[in-house]
Amino acid sequence: GESDIEDAEVHVFTSNMYEELLQQVAPARRQGLAHHMEYLLNMSKVGRAHPYMDSCLKHIRAKFKVDAHVKRQKSEVWTWGRFAETFNFKGCEVLVVDTEGNDTAILRSLIKHCEQHEDEWPNFIQFESMGLCDAQEGKGAEKRIVRELERRGYIAVMISNWNTYIVHESAMSCPKMKKWVGSWYCDVCRKYGAPIPFTSDKKHNYCALCSNIPSMLQRGSRLGQAGKCKHPECNYRQNSDVSISYGYCCEKCEGLDKNEPWAQCGGKRHYKSCERTPAD
Repeated sequence: GESDIEDAEVHVFTSNMYEELLQQVAPARRQGLAHHMEYLLNMSKVGRAHPYMDSCLKHIRAKFKVDAHVKRQKSEVWTWGRFAETFNFKGCEVLVVDTEGNDTAILRSLIKHCEQHEDEWPNFIQFESMGLCDAQEGKGAEKRIVRELERRGYIAVMISNWNTYIVHESAMSCPKMKKWVGSWYCDVCRKYGAPIPFTSDKKHNYCALCSNIPSMLQRGSRLGQAGKCKHPECNYRQNSDVSISYGYCCEKCEGLDKNEPWAQCGGKRHYKSCERTPAD
């Protein structure tokens, strides 16, 4: 969370309640009841009941004739800074957040900590963006945290009503990360490595152009980020395909700017992947 709380109230459906309710129905019905209750085990929430909890409990009561309810417990809430200090770690490669509406608060706590510890930004962040944070904090909370992370060097790869995936720009040069970003496929234009961020529905994925979501470069322009290739002597714009190179027009410019030995060996000044779009 954004502040340390020693006695936060958590609305929870416990594993003990799960086992007790199973014993209250006939053996033949236990598998069906277990299936319905498994979702409840993952719906614990700080401060208030999960917005879907009540309807799930009503359904279980009506169908299985058992007294399913939520229990209130006390728990501590930690900031990201306290979490990192307590367990003595510095940053992480992958951060997956799925806290039923508290994701944005956790990510704001992460931002506050990492602004004071610049070497601790996670390479990759996944968080749940199905509207639970919006329901708790107000409409647009999930979109705002994406923008806040973008201002701190993150690139949105997928923004959907299920999960959002973002990558720190420092990790974009990693071959595995480039390959993963380039593996996203748009079901409309039928291209791999199409402009990001992607979005999705229950059946298909759509690139930024086909879903009308502003591309990384378009959003970057609005945030005041330069569209020009980062190599000081290059006058082309950054490549729209970040799986090729992030911040540069092609791999050659990136290699030259970073003094990579392979890029100093002559050859063509720009690779075929360069889109050769003049910078404004």
